[in-house]
Amino acid sequence: MNKVFTLIMLSFLLLLSACGNEAEKNKAESGTDKSNKEEQVTDSFPVESIEDIVEYYQRNGMTAEIMTDKHADIIGAKEGAGLKINGQTAEIYEFDPSSETLNTVKETNTLLDRHAVYNGNFVLMVYEDNEDSDEVLSVFQSFKSKK
Repeated sequence: MNKVFTLIMLSFLLLLSACGNEAEKNKAESGTDKSNKEEQVTDSFPVESIEDIVEYYQRNGMTAEIMTDKHADIIGAKEGAGLKINGQTAEIYEFDPSSETLNTVKETNTLLDRHAVYNGNFVLMVYEDNEDSDEVLSVFQSFKSKK
């Protein structure tokens, strides 16, 4: 009787482990498909404004929101915003493509005596103190500006 009971228990455990492995496999496969779809959406996401950049950060798994409008006209930009990205501050400005200020940023990587990086007509600055500054920079540099 003990042998029959042991055999039934072993069969039951084997069945449970086989079902568990199949469920994990399905879960892993669906997770992979989902991340690939997200990458494809992110890669084709058109960036035309600062609001689009905020959404682009969000699509890349970061928290991002516009906190304040900046006086962009003082530095020759069309638009400017103070952002919170993953709880830390950053500033993004949009320039006219023929802007002398944008050309200076492209040549010197500075704006208002601070480090700045550009992507298309957009400039990111005041991000270096963010704990995730490498990721903030990487995401900023990865979008494709339609301007």
